[in-house]
Amino acid sequence: MTETSNADKLHITDGFMVWVVGRSIEETPKLILLDLKLPRVDGHEVLRRIKCDPRTSAIPVVMLTSSDEERDVMRTYQESANSYIVNPVDFQHFTDSVLDIGKYC
Repeated sequence: MTETSNADKLHITDGFMVWVVGRSIEETPKLILLDLKLPRVDGHEVLRRIKCDPRTSAIPVVMLTSSDEERDVMRTYQESANSYIVNPVDFQHFTDSVLDIGKYC
């Protein structure tokens, strides 16, 4: 598990720890970037927990992942994600994706 934080962000790379650490955060995040492929608890389960909790259900969740499989995209939107972005391969697509994500804040 990797956990880093500063005043503006919290980075957790383990699905189970997203839930554990997230429940102790005092300030509600403005946006959650979430990967599908997390150890122990996958991104679908983390998203489900976020959207089922009244304290976090209104936070926009952007899936940023390497999976471009249609079943993952469909399932993610059914679970109430706000956006689904496949990790871009080239710099211009990456820049465009970052600008799109910035629209949530």
